[in-house]
Amino acid sequence: MKPKLTDSSIQTHKRLGFEAREYLNSILEEKLMMSFDKEVFDKYGRALVYLSPGNGQDTYNFKLVESGYAIPYFIYSNTVSPTEDGEWDYSTIRKMRNACIEAQKNSMGIWEYMDDILLPMELRFLTRRERPQKYCTDLVNDFLYSPQHYYKVSIENRLFFYPRDVLTAIRQAFRPTHDCSEWLHKAWKVIQAEDTTRRKRSKEKEKRGTKVIT
Repeated sequence: MKPKLTDSSIQTHKRLGFEAREYLNSILEEKLMMSFDKEVFDKYGRALVYLSPGNGQDTYNFKLVESGYAIPYFIYSNTVSPTEDGEWDYSTIRKMRNACIEAQKNSMGIWEYMDDILLPMELRFLTRRERPQKYCTDLVNDFLYSPQHYYKVSIENRLFFYPRDVLTAIRQAFRPTHDCSEWLHKAWKVIQAEDTTRRKRSKEKEKRGTKVIT
């Protein structure tokens, strides 16, 4: 982050903030609808809101990402929803990612300056004098990175997990990288062994059922 701490980057960050605000004001409609995911407020009391013009229309959150004036910041358990069979529904993430990739490809909004400015969460690290705390998974290669190695994952592919939820990430087949603690690797092996045993028993049960039917 240090190379980005320049007077120029600060001015660019400030200017882009005003541009994003002006863009949002230009598309806001009088009638607004708020919706929420799993959490209503974060730990600082800020509302975690999806804001849209009405039912069935894209949220302003999406439109800001689409225009390049915002970047996705996916945190479990928001943005992912388990289906009836226990799998995760990534539809919200997928839509945001696609919009983000297009904005990045066309150097829209902040993407033109991404190599020179800090991300909002990085600014928070510095102002609070704290290290990263959330584990970061890569939605493309299914790896799990320790908090301080989040930067190894492309912005659009990041899904963050608080330490309290990191075992959930492992159960969803995100594999710890070498930078993760040893206990996570041990947990990964145990969970993989349990899954292998479960699949084996399921196959044996299916075979027995087939024989009975025959």
